[in-house]
Amino acid sequence: MDHNHFKVILTGRRKKGTDIIKAAEQVAIKTSLAPAQVIKLIEARRETELLAEVEHTHAYSIKRIIEAYGLEVKLQPAKSFHKSPKETEITKTKRKKLFSFKNIRLLKKVKVNPVISNNDDLTINKSYTTIKKDSKSLSIGNLLISAAFLAGIWYSYNSNLFSSSIDAFDENGNPLVMLFTTDQCGKACNDVIRNLRVRKVPFKQLNIDPDSEDDDVKLWKSIGKRSFPLIASGNEILVGNSKAQMATLLGINYSEKYLTAVEKPLYRNHFNKDGTAAITIYGAEWCSPCRELKKQLKNEGMQFIYIDMDKRPDKSTIKNVLEIVGYPSVWIGYKRSNGITLNTVKAVYKTI
Repeated sequence: MDHNHFKVILTGRRKKGTDIIKAAEQVAIKTSLAPAQVIKLIEARRETELLAEVEHTHAYSIKRIIEAYGLEVKLQPAKSFHKSPKETEITKTKRKKLFSFKNIRLLKKVKVNPVISNNDDLTINKSYTTIKKDSKSLSIGNLLISAAFLAGIWYSYNSNLFSSSIDAFDENGNPLVMLFTTDQCGKACNDVIRNLRVRKVPFKQLNIDPDSEDDDVKLWKSIGKRSFPLIASGNEILVGNSKAQMATLLGINYSEKYLTAVEKPLYRNHFNKDGTAAITIYGAEWCSPCRELKKQLKNEGMQFIYIDMDKRPDKSTIKNVLEIVGYPSVWIGYKRSNGITLNTVKAVYKTI
C-alpha cells in the first residue's frame, strides 16, 4: 500500500550537543508553533505530533531538515492510497509499466483545439523519493548547511510547476488548458478536475494509455514529465493536484480570470501599483533567513514587499491558500521562487 499523507512527529530524542534554539527555530518555520513553544517541547523530551497530515514529499523534506539540526523525527501514515477492489492483474501490470519509463525524448510540438471535458472517470499516482530514516547517518556536513538553504529547501523539492517546450495555444495564440490522465489514477485527478470546473476553466482532457502510440501519447511523452495528473497551459506544465500551483499556472496564462475570490486579493499583494510584478516575501520577525534575504535584496538595490505573517490577522488563510509551510516564501507576481537564495529570486525576476 502506498501512503500519500503522513503525521510528522517529534520523538523527544535529540543528538548530543544540539543547539536547541536553532533547532526550535527550524521547527517553528515548518509548523504554526512559536519558537518558545518548541523549546518547551524539546526540553520535555516527550513524543509530540507537530503536523497531523502532510503530503508525503513535504513530510520527508520536513523530517530531513529538522533532523539536520539534531532532533529526531518520525513519520506515521495519516492517509493511504487505496487500490480499487475491481483492479485486475492487467491493470496492475499497466500501473507498474507506467512508472518504469527511463528514456525521455522530445517530439515535435503539437497544437490542439480547446474542448470542455465532461469525463468524471479520473486518476493518479505520484512517485516519491524515500529518505533514509536513520538520524545517526546525518553527517557533520549536513549540520553545517546554511539556515537560509534549509528554510527554503522544502519548496525546491516540492515545486511541480515547470516551464516547457510544449505549445498549449490555440490557432489565435491564446493559451489552452490540457489535462493528461490515465485509467490507473486516483484521488488527485478527481481533485484537479473538480478544481478546474469550480473555476470554470475550459480544458481538454486527454486520457492516456502509455502502451499505445497514438498522437495523445506522443504529445504526453514529448512533455518529458511521465506523471499524472499533468496539466499543460501555454508554455507551463503542472504535475500533481496542488491548488496553489494551479493558481500560479492559471495566473501566468490568464491573469486573475480564473482565480477564486479568496486568491485574488492575496495575489494582488504580489504586484506594484502600476501593475508590474513585485518581489513579495512572506516571513516572520524571528526568521533569520528572512532577514538575510531582505539584507541581500537591499544591497542589490532591489525593491520588495515584505509581509510579516505574525502581524497578519488572516495568517491562516494566507498559509492555506498559498500553501506556505516555511519562511521565507517568495513570489514575483504569480510565480513562486523555487528556492529562497538571492540568485534564485533574481533568476525568477528576470523571467517576468
